[in-house]
Amino acid sequence: MQRLGRVLSQPAFCWVAAAGALVAWHVPAAFALALQSETWHVVEHASFLVAGFLFWWPVIQPWPSIAAFPRWSILLYLFLATLPCDILSGFLVFSERVYPVYFSTRQEFGISVLEDQQCAGALMWTCITIVYLVPAVILAMRWLTVREFREHELQNMELQDIAATHKNVQRVEVV
Repeated sequence: MQRLGRVLSQPAFCWVAAAGALVAWHVPAAFALALQSETWHVVEHASFLVAGFLFWWPVIQPWPSIAAFPRWSILLYLFLATLPCDILSGFLVFSERVYPVYFSTRQEFGISVLEDQQCAGALMWTCITIVYLVPAVILAMRWLTVREFREHELQNMELQDIAATHKNVQRVEVV
């Protein structure tokens, strides 16, 4: 179980899971399937939720997890997370292609299907950038404060020492 937890909390795995869910559900066939089937729509949202939890786990690091990577790498992680969304959003904004399933939907707000897709892409591009930028700025501000950085590193070292000490203990008796 611990091995599974370690794999699931690795930043590379979490990043791939989030990027994979984003890209997979924007493939036209999967996108159409999710719009046309309530069951697949629920599966789509569930996969986004699970991928989201996995993605944010290395950033938030809830207790009792211990970072096995340098904390500054989270800034790179957050930056790299914007790339799949930026590429997808850019494609949606600047492409003249439209998801075929959009032609069978009701038009809202008096705009064309292409304009609707471009607005959605621009909204996605802007929101994702802000969602990743805000925690990156907060974390950078924290870590650039030398005192807090040193305290965090000391706490992390203490937790690793405690974990290493208890790892070798087979049985603990309480008297």
